[in-house]
Amino acid sequence: MPRALLFYRISIDRIHSLKLMASRQPSRPTRQFRISQLIYDTRYRSYTIQLFALFVFIAFVTWLVHNTLQNLASQGKDLDFSFLFDAAGYKINQTLIDYDIH
Repeated sequence: MPRALLFYRISIDRIHSLKLMASRQPSRPTRQFRISQLIYDTRYRSYTIQLFALFVFIAFVTWLVHNTLQNLASQGKDLDFSFLFDAAGYKINQTLIDYDIH
């Protein structure tokens, strides 16, 4: 038998034996996802806790903003910063550099 054909025959036999070995290995059972895994499985527990904490934080901030706006509206006030551009209405007595309002 020529050397090239012998090498070819050995390669085919090796591939066939590897396929047989692979088919003999037990396959891993595929488990379906269950809701209880969100708490009891360590792969998902940290994500579950973080999502719950994020939900609680967003709910708290939403309540806080809503409550603040509702209370300001009941007093007839707006939430704006227009007061920053108004004059204070009194003279500042202590200055490093002489300063005159007018």
